Amino acid sequence: MKIFGVVVLYEPESEFLDNAFYLSRFVEKLYLVDNSESQVLKAKHNFIASSPNVEYIPFGDNKGVAYALNFVAQKAFSKRSNLASHHGSG
Repeated sequence: MKIFGVVVLYEPESEFLDNAFYLSRFVEKLYLVDNSESQVLKAKHNFIASSPNVEYIPFGDNKGVAYALNFVAQKAFSKRSNLASHHGSG
């Protein structure tokens, strides 16, 4: 079983990255969804990209928690079905 994590952000403090990377050690994939208009973490994107199991998704607008969670769920299920079709299991 694969475990994914989702953290939905809105104008996070810069210290947040330490907590996110700690969390990333316990999941196969961690999605950081940024609902901030200012995209505070976008400047730190290279730092985020250095972790292979962390994916940063900047919306650039506050779309809400439910929208962000549904977006990531669709993304994760899409990747899962793509993996299943490539490996011949269904």
